[in-house]
Amino acid sequence: MKKLLLLLFVFAAMSASAQFRGSLGLELGKPMIDEVGVGIGISAAGEYGLSENMGITATLGYIYVTNDMDDVSTSIIPIMAGFKYYMKSNESGIYGHAQLGLQTLRVSMGELSLSTSNFAFGLGGGYMINSNIDIGLSYTYTLGSDKSDGFGYIGLRAAYWF
Repeated sequence: MKKLLLLLFVFAAMSASAQFRGSLGLELGKPMIDEVGVGIGISAAGEYGLSENMGITATLGYIYVTNDMDDVSTSIIPIMAGFKYYMKSNESGIYGHAQLGLQTLRVSMGELSLSTSNFAFGLGGGYMINSNIDIGLSYTYTLGSDKSDGFGYIGLRAAYWF
């Protein structure tokens, strides 16, 4: 939580720059893992504009994932960097987004807690309703230690840019 607050402070401070902007968003997702349900969470993102229709991005989030098992808690923490391309401009319209990074999957059961962090990549797109409101849809895949350990999830993000 302290890291998220620090990241938000950095985004707010850098937003004074015309080329940098930050956002806060709500996340809704469905991991492609049989034992879990939907995920809901928050995220902070920043974007450094390379031009009117291209930007470099960084995202940090926390997603709590529901499940049917008693006394089991599952969460995903994505730390991603990416490239965003806007069809018109970063003020409105459709965009595409590619990301690479690290995702931590944490599963807790009672006092036992296991977590693993692995390389992840994602593709998505979205629509900037105006210069502040963004709705995005993405698919992210996290690699595992071997081929059978990886997992993907579909995510929806609604964000406010400042």
